Amino acid sequence: KKRFTKTVGYDLTPEEQQLYENVTNYVRSKRKEAKAKRNRNVELILMVMQRRLASSLYAITRTLEGRLRALTEALAILRDPNRSDAEKRKLLGVTDPTDPQNLTEYDDLSDEEREQVNRKLFRVVLTTDPAAVEEEREEVESLHRLAYSLRNHKEAKFSELLKMLDSSDVIRAEGEKLVIFTEHRDTLTSLQKRLEEKGYSVTCIHGGMDVDARKQAQRDFRSRAKIMLATDAAGEGINLQRAHLMVNYDLPWNPNRIEQRFGRIHR
Repeated sequence: KKRFTKTVGYDLTPEEQQLYENVTNYVRSKRKEAKAKRNRNVELILMVMQRRLASSLYAITRTLEGRLRALTEALAILRDPNRSDAEKRKLLGVTDPTDPQNLTEYDDLSDEEREQVNRKLFRVVLTTDPAAVEEEREEVESLHRLAYSLRNHKEAKFSELLKMLDSSDVIRAEGEKLVIFTEHRDTLTSLQKRLEEKGYSVTCIHGGMDVDARKQAQRDFRSRAKIMLATDAAGEGINLQRAHLMVNYDLPWNPNRIEQRFGRIHR
């Protein structure tokens, strides 16, 4: 059936704009350095960070937290007098042929695989100079403080979603269903909490759930839940034809890719 799409724009709040600019400046600077040093792993985690920044405040806060923790661990290794320089380089630059080499390969991982890759790659550094790593750690710590300070902020993107839900006939109509898709599990977790606090009946599917939990989520969607939250990594083998409306919370989005994962959504 014919697909009808609409892109909804919104303006960041001044606080969100400041965070966006600060994180973007950090990412641009480090990506330039990573390219110069041909460090593909650091380039990848920085691209992931930029996408999480555009997804939600909660997602970028968790990502900065992970990078900060990893840099702190890296500094401890670099300053350990009992480790040789060769051992330090090996620990902080370890790669695996099976690791994703680009965003396309990263996107094809399950939620659990992405988390494992993040933990490993976040500890990769661009230099073994403790002073330089300490400087980056301080920059990331400052970004994390700023992001964390917005934990109770009225997020512009979520506010726009609420406006859409309030104006949608799907929410009010008996038997109608809505799917909200996000690339990031952190964003899904945040959306579920906030939507339930607003009184919406929600269920979710993500790549960290086993088969039984996924089947239960589908039953909940058929029976009680008005909204299904789902990540791309959770979609294989799932048919959501009960829904005629889908909100893509993250960009970029390829509708054909989503339909390959979820089956064609009734429109």
